[in-house]
Amino acid sequence: MQVKYEQCTWGWSDQKKLDELTDERAWYLIAKCIDGTYLGFSHFRFDMDDGLEVLYCYELQLEPFVHRKGLGKFMMQILELVGFKNNMKKVVLTVLKNNQYSKFFKAMGYELDETSPVDDEEESYPYEILSKINKRLAATIPSSANGRNHLNGHCCTGHGHCH
Repeated sequence: MQVKYEQCTWGWSDQKKLDELTDERAWYLIAKCIDGTYLGFSHFRFDMDDGLEVLYCYELQLEPFVHRKGLGKFMMQILELVGFKNNMKKVVLTVLKNNQYSKFFKAMGYELDETSPVDDEEESYPYEILSKINKRLAATIPSSANGRNHLNGHCCTGHGHCH
């Protein structure tokens, strides 16, 4: 993952990543084999986004030998279940545009979120924000929550999330 950060404008910071991963609000979903071999993990949080309760996936990391075998999809389905059963209005994640493996989120029904920044002549963003609405609660999401209420359309400080 460090390489993906270094290849974009965010760069890498050991301290920022450590702070993010050890934040008291962090939750983890860990996948491992019966022999104890770790296959991957997801770092997520229950958070607020434009006044909406959301499950924010900060990170989804898998060992290379399990890529394209369905584990990432399965873990995201578990996160959706956790979020939606806890009445989160949506699941939100940020993906680096330079990560070839992040395309599967769109195949799972994730769409560009209203808070995702848009590239323009002045600035190009190395990431996009995707989300999936909790269909059971879709009618309770106020239309005012669909605007860009974040600083320059950003939901975060520019570090972390599913890559």
